[in-house]
Amino acid sequence: MHVIFRFFIFLAFSLLCFSVSAAPGNFVYQGQIIKPNGQALEASSVTFTLQIFSPGVEECLLYEENKVLNMTSSNGLFSIEVGTGTRNGVVDYEDVTSLAVALSNSTGLVTPSTCLGGVNYTPAATDGRILRVTFDDGSGPVTLAQDHNIVSVPYAVNAGSINGLAAGDILQANTGGSYVLNQANLEKHLAT
Repeated sequence: MHVIFRFFIFLAFSLLCFSVSAAPGNFVYQGQIIKPNGQALEASSVTFTLQIFSPGVEECLLYEENKVLNMTSSNGLFSIEVGTGTRNGVVDYEDVTSLAVALSNSTGLVTPSTCLGGVNYTPAATDGRILRVTFDDGSGPVTLAQDHNIVSVPYAVNAGSINGLAAGDILQANTGGSYVLNQANLEKHLAT
């Protein structure tokens, strides 16, 4: 018989960077699962499915992964590093797109395999994402009643510009055409 769980979830997103200048590679989702009888979920094998959706009415599935945790003696507490789970590996958009691409607002038009209110998604510069969490302790999957908003942390908002300058205000290297603009060529021309 399928048991409905009551949740006391607290959410903590921590961005883990590969280096100071690199984009975030993963983030941490933490919470606690308490059963309706007040007891913590402490199953030896709990499968979490983590899905990231676009924020608008199109609700496109951009990323999906699974994690299996041993929650024995955990008091129902869990911590999952999103971006390091098992992927389905099929050709669907959500199975092959990296977490970084799913969270990027500079991809342009994307056409995921699953959109509930449309057929594609074009991220706006300020779009967040939606995290949907499902878990299964062997008694059937339970999806959390409330989706979670993934939004920027304060310093990430600041990183969207350089001292207030937008991308169009910054000189960018030209790697195509008859003349390649790069640091070496720029210094050469400045010296003459």
